[in-house]
Amino acid sequence: FGTRARREATPQQAQENVEKLKGAVRTIFECIGEDPEREGLQRTPERYAKAMLYFTKGYEENVRDLVNGAIFNEDHDE
Repeated sequence: FGTRARREATPQQAQENVEKLKGAVRTIFECIGEDPEREGLQRTPERYAKAMLYFTKGYEENVRDLVNGAIFNEDHDE
């Protein structure tokens, strides 16, 4: 699921991606000896998945769209 696919994903595909991330976090917990069903961890995989997607949403952006032609030449040296 690359950047372009993530940017163009349907809501259903985006939710499937969250589910995959949740599963990965649950696996990590199990591998380090934690119980993912423990009261304090039950919602953590989903929180982590959503946070990771939020923190990496910049990968979906196109720099040209962000800059919007705001680069120009200056005739001076510093």
